[in-house]
Amino acid sequence: MSKTLVGVLIDVRVLFSAFDERMTRLFLDSYQLAFDEAYEDGVLDRPVEMIVQEVDGLPTGSVHEALEGWKALAAQGVVGILGPMATENAIDIREYIDREGHIPSISWAGSDLSYGEWVFGVTNGSLPDEPYLMANYLAHEGHERIAVLYEDSSIGLEYVSFFRDACKYEGLRIVIEEPISQIQGPDMAAPIRALRGTEPDAVAYLGLGLPTVYLNDELEHIGWDPPRIMGTGFMVAAFTKQGQSKLKGWAGIEQYDEENPIGQSMLDRFEARHGYRPANFLPLVCYDAANVLAHGIGKAYPISPAGVKRGLERVKMLPAATGGRGTYLSFAPHVRRGWLGADYLVVRKADTDKFGTPLGDLGSRLVHRWIPRTREQRKAART
Repeated sequence: MSKTLVGVLIDVRVLFSAFDERMTRLFLDSYQLAFDEAYEDGVLDRPVEMIVQEVDGLPTGSVHEALEGWKALAAQGVVGILGPMATENAIDIREYIDREGHIPSISWAGSDLSYGEWVFGVTNGSLPDEPYLMANYLAHEGHERIAVLYEDSSIGLEYVSFFRDACKYEGLRIVIEEPISQIQGPDMAAPIRALRGTEPDAVAYLGLGLPTVYLNDELEHIGWDPPRIMGTGFMVAAFTKQGQSKLKGWAGIEQYDEENPIGQSMLDRFEARHGYRPANFLPLVCYDAANVLAHGIGKAYPISPAGVKRGLERVKMLPAATGGRGTYLSFAPHVRRGWLGADYLVVRKADTDKFGTPLGDLGSRLVHRWIPRTREQRKAART
């Protein structure tokens, strides 16, 4: 039987190193479930075959490697590509795809700069949106003076620019912005002590998240236990050898909500097929990314890269497994941002010593959804 070829670009190999082939398997199992179900349901008239390319892009490799990986997939006749994943790879790759690559790609990247004519977003977080949810959480918790630790990188700088806006909107005051490297090692003494010196009400961390697993060690060393929150670096920590248990006490932006019936049903079917239950954000984002591409292929006339692009633009109100109840995905000719619904991002907190991994339960609990404050509440905070 004829098959449709789809590319899978894994451009952040460093995030897979702690769990070797098991992590790749989790990605592919989740993607394949979406494609198989689309075929079983008649969305597709033929099966999908995935071609996988794993490369070492940023933060530990290079954009060049990530771009060459995308090109290698394109050369094999795929009609769509799942990836790139990392924001700092996606921005430059998007320029190439729009200029001459011309194969529709589903990007996981959080930057608004990653969207393009041929690049659609089913993002694993959002650099512009996350700061607003973080500031909303901090405001509801009653904090006013915020110390910011950020990664001196494309991701960190975009985060900070929106966090400033979000804090201004919520009536919060940033008392310090302290930069660190995106690949910072365990020595966090200087930046943590700089934050403490401003006597903040709470700490916010903004970045990709590889250094986050070292933060608590220094906090414990100096005997400081401030309220604290981070962006989707909260999810990245789970990929590291240290694991999310190193984030005990931190709240963070997440995309797993156990009250979403679409997501729980997907995990039920995943467990029945594969014999394990990764009850966290990762299989849900994978499934939704593949599912939206499957529906784009199903609406493609003809089944070609240009046809799939037009098909993706016709995807409307597709229920999402990711995020809270009511999250859905829609695109249009001038709309490349997929997620709709306030609760595609939520706040979870790591308050357990459990060594959670993406292969199971990460060991966190949901603590906040977006709750808009009234004009009067925000005005009171400013004054």
